[in-house]
Amino acid sequence: MSVLEMKNILHQIIANTDDSGFLKMLLMVVQDQQNTVLDWEQLPDDLKESITKGLEQLDSGESKSHLQMVEKYKAWLQK
Repeated sequence: MSVLEMKNILHQIIANTDDSGFLKMLLMVVQDQQNTVLDWEQLPDDLKESITKGLEQLDSGESKSHLQMVEKYKAWLQK
């Protein structure tokens, strides 16, 4: 489904409902989504450095999968 198709479907649903509870919930979801989008430039420098370091580690192969970590800490996780 294309973005345009999704927009049209959402528009139709919104235009055809009188359910204020549904519209309030939808509005809250949309507003929450808009508020959670972060701009890289707004992040603190130490956080940007940590993210950059982590991405560099991934690129250089310094990573472990979730499964590897679960296996490594299996005994601790079962406590």
